[in-house]
Amino acid sequence: MKKALSIISLLALTVPSKGAEIVPPLHIVALGDSTTAGTPFFRSPLEEPPEGRGNPEGAYAYWMIKMHPDWQVDNRGINGQRTDEIKARFRHDVISVKPRYVIILAGVNDIYQGQTLRDTEDDLLWMYQQAKSNNIIPIATSVLPFDRATEVQARKIRGLNRWIKHEAQTLNIPFCDTNAAVRDPKDPNRLKGSPEGLHPNIEGYRNMGETLAHLIDTLETKGGVTLTLQLTSPAFIQGSRIPRKYTCQGANVSPELNWTSTAKSGVQSFALIMTDPDAPEKTWTHWVIYNIPATERALAEQIPGEEALPNQTQQGLNDFGKIGYGGPCPPVGIHRYFFKLYALDSSLALPARSTSDDLLKAMEGHILDQAEIVGTCSPKEDHVEH
Repeated sequence: MKKALSIISLLALTVPSKGAEIVPPLHIVALGDSTTAGTPFFRSPLEEPPEGRGNPEGAYAYWMIKMHPDWQVDNRGINGQRTDEIKARFRHDVISVKPRYVIILAGVNDIYQGQTLRDTEDDLLWMYQQAKSNNIIPIATSVLPFDRATEVQARKIRGLNRWIKHEAQTLNIPFCDTNAAVRDPKDPNRLKGSPEGLHPNIEGYRNMGETLAHLIDTLETKGGVTLTLQLTSPAFIQGSRIPRKYTCQGANVSPELNWTSTAKSGVQSFALIMTDPDAPEKTWTHWVIYNIPATERALAEQIPGEEALPNQTQQGLNDFGKIGYGGPCPPVGIHRYFFKLYALDSSLALPARSTSDDLLKAMEGHILDQAEIVGTCSPKEDHVEH
């Protein structure tokens, strides 16, 4: 068995000559479950502090550092963890250390343990958004197959990976197909090589590390990733429940929303659509607002239900048949509410009482950037007033 090596001991930092500028290593956090830790070959520093134990070649972080001794790659994998458990340590393991990149590989244990994909997707989206809002570049990675997967589990893995790739494109963040790096080309539902049918072999982990390193190489050659538009709210954080005040159970007023500047040039206006994709019969539109001036960086709380606002912003028709905001009002179960903000290269000439479909059609070809925040609501939740 090879001697266990810590991440720090793998960093081959050269001593600069006198007067030379000391360049800090590129800092990357590898966050995830067993396929980040390196199971069954290696136990990560979180599992066996302080340096980990076993054959480090069984962790993809090792191969990233082999390619780039000047990088610092922190192995923050823990065997068996679900996405919600990984999310619970996100602030400590990622935000507190402020890396340039965080590689997020999670979800296979959710599927293995029978969790719903919606919860997994919500947790992944929360981590992507939290990284972006803290100026950390998230790398979304596809979940790996495993040989013992049932057809139902294999189908869920494929579905989750389609969602991950789509969300990466929507959020304008890097995507790495780690699934493709380890799967059997003759049977994509199985690993190309595995010691026990659950995890990649050493070659698979090496392929993962080299694939990720090549992606980051490419990003760094282009100057990294510009984290553009960010949408937040002081009323609720990403993925949390929307306070009662902003629902039909309370005052039913719109929450305050804030956004950052976008790096895209040529922005002439902003538009926002709020929808509930969990409504019984169709995606339900709660708010249509557009021609928000390009100089604005917020929507104040309690926007009045008027077609035209003093700053030239306009509001359309929601699916309640009213102008302006209509708060969450789910009939049953927990619903998700998506606030999607669009940066546009023009103002829009739309007639009064335009719908979300009208707005989406008018925005075609004019979207420069976009961002979203998601809140939840159910009819029986004990909402906390903020």
